[in-house]
Amino acid sequence: MYHFLVSKKKTLNSEIQVFGRESVISRIWGILETKSIYMNDVRRIGKTQILRKMEAEPLDGWRVIHEDVEGVRSPEEFANLIYRKAYQGLSSGKTVLRRAGELLASLGGAEVGGVLTLPEGKAKTWKELLERTINDLDEACEDTNEALVFLIDELPYMLYNMDAAEAAEVLDILRKISQVAQRLRFVFTGSIGLHHVLAKLHQGDYLGSPFNHLEPITPGPLAHSDAVAFAKSRVLSEGIESPDLDVFSERIATRVGDIPFYIEKVVARLALAGETSPDQVEVVVDSALLDPNSGWDLEHYRKRLRNYYRNRESLALAVLDHLARDGSDVSSFEEIERVIRGQSGTGIEQEVIREVLKLLLRDFYLERVAGGYRFYLPLLRRWWQLDRDLQN
Repeated sequence: MYHFLVSKKKTLNSEIQVFGRESVISRIWGILETKSIYMNDVRRIGKTQILRKMEAEPLDGWRVIHEDVEGVRSPEEFANLIYRKAYQGLSSGKTVLRRAGELLASLGGAEVGGVLTLPEGKAKTWKELLERTINDLDEACEDTNEALVFLIDELPYMLYNMDAAEAAEVLDILRKISQVAQRLRFVFTGSIGLHHVLAKLHQGDYLGSPFNHLEPITPGPLAHSDAVAFAKSRVLSEGIESPDLDVFSERIATRVGDIPFYIEKVVARLALAGETSPDQVEVVVDSALLDPNSGWDLEHYRKRLRNYYRNRESLALAVLDHLARDGSDVSSFEEIERVIRGQSGTGIEQEVIREVLKLLLRDFYLERVAGGYRFYLPLLRRWWQLDRDLQN
């Protein structure tokens, strides 16, 4: 019998980092019974912490392999990484990965501790290696009557950094594998949408929709009550003695849009400054938003418009500037169209404005609500106001 080596050690820090995510994690495990998942949301929202919680505390009958692939630059590196994680995650990795081992031997490659050296000049070796590795794992799961889930963090970054033709091949093989494997599932995550990867691929001959069989999940911020409880726990752990702890905690959660990463950052700044008044929370948040060394890194929202929107960057900026400046927080399409047309001085097609709004929705800059559009994260709206001098 094969035994997967998975750490089940629980720590206080891991519990804090995934505060309030029980329902999301329970939903993920339920979906994985029948299909794989694509989890897409903004950076810092807590996607990786959800994966770490699943890795540390897998559901009965499940085994977990977790890897961040943001730094992977080629299909060969990706296939090697999957093989290595499988080899290292199995107590009898070399024995279990029989088909993959036979391939390696036939090609004259080498393996040391799960790290492969594939021979030069062997076309598409990575594809066969990846398929054989997954087939070996699927068979091992059947033998043990278990299931295995690969948690693949930041897949779109990996694909976007590959050559377009290679990225298309990786997408197609992952689709094939995730549909054929009986006891294996995938959870892919991304902070940029796969639609940007596909847009890049569609500039060539690629016409596929490789992940339309995956269940999409957006974790979103914490529920407000959970965010307040988390803020309160962090305030207490920092030893802050506020005269009105409940109001203080509620103000912190509200000002950062119920996102645990920023709650931790704000509480740490409040503790450092010795601030205990709820009225000082907004001052501390604004100072962090203006501080280029705060580590909040909201500037990436501005930079990625240039990277992914290209010739529509100026239109996207105009939309976001309007919504940041507008005193009502929510703006209808008609109002957005009127403002954009008035600023441009030229006739911008209505359909072009609609397409940019759809992109901004898919990239979690905006969300649709009753009455129109608004920023997805209130914290991003506040940063946009301060950074671009758009305060009313």
